[in-house]
Amino acid sequence: MAGIALGGGERLLVLPDVHHKWGRAEAVIAAERPDATLFLGDYFDDRGDAAADARATAGWLRASVEDGSRTHLLGNHDIHYMSGNAALRCSGYGADKHAAVSGAGIDWAALGLHCAVESGGREWLCTHAGLSGRFLGALGARRTAAGVREALGAMGRDLEDLGDEGRRRPFLEAGRARGGPAPCGGPVWCDYAEFEDVPGVRQIFGHTRGAAVRHASPGDGSEHYCMDTALNHYAVVSGGAVRVRQVAA
Repeated sequence: MAGIALGGGERLLVLPDVHHKWGRAEAVIAAERPDATLFLGDYFDDRGDAAADARATAGWLRASVEDGSRTHLLGNHDIHYMSGNAALRCSGYGADKHAAVSGAGIDWAALGLHCAVESGGREWLCTHAGLSGRFLGALGARRTAAGVREALGAMGRDLEDLGDEGRRRPFLEAGRARGGPAPCGGPVWCDYAEFEDVPGVRQIFGHTRGAAVRHASPGDGSEHYCMDTALNHYAVVSGGAVRVRQVAA
């Protein structure tokens, strides 16, 4: 995926897990009036939702993807609607919802697994759930910025031929904290309890819901923000800084 390079006073709005709350997302965009917007994935599925919710969200997502000022990442609750591969399904999946989403004409090829954001001389790696040092170690990759770049080069291949149920896709797998077989989940499944910073790499991600945004800066050049609070918070990136804000009541 192409990255997002912010110049001067340009502002990027980062919106974590939507889960059908696209009306709230649109209200934040209207209030902030950013130069660009990045969605971190998980547009579908929520407790008690129905096919009608999936159909409405799919219609919104189709239009949102066509907006050139917006970049959309994939979450685990989106990938299982991209194909009929039962191995990719997680909680919340429904055949009736799948049919509703499939009929919307979403350009799935326009959604990716990662995005690099450059602002004020700093680079932020944005994924749905975070790229953990533990995950890199399980892959046999170096837990360094160079190792991250190598991993990102391989990540997109896991989106190829999604209908092949017998193929392993480590970047799309859940870790043990989410009931999967892997020691640590990939960047669409990594639970925050599994996340470990990679020295020299700054990250922004969602996926693991909490009451507040979790932030850490260990002092080795790494830093991270875990943003998922049921869309009660979002971030604005400008001048190299990340500012977390609360959604107005």
